[in-house]
Amino acid sequence: MTQPSAGTSAANAPAPGGAKWPVIIVGLLLLNVAVCAVTVTISLRNPASVEPDYYDKAMNWDASRGIATDTTASPASTEED
Repeated sequence: MTQPSAGTSAANAPAPGGAKWPVIIVGLLLLNVAVCAVTVTISLRNPASVEPDYYDKAMNWDASRGIATDTTASPASTEED
């Protein structure tokens, strides 16, 4: 452990390891930015990730879901003897 010099008091001495927390925080923030940038880059380069006619499918989801539930019987709706 380092001793404070003659001109400084122990109260003014920097805490041991005190500079590592800001570096860790900045590093994690930069890592987050890098992961986001990679994710956006991959998604923009991959045309297969785009759902065709997504708006029309979303607008008609309730109707198509109603048809799907009408054609299949739910196990909860059947009565047992």
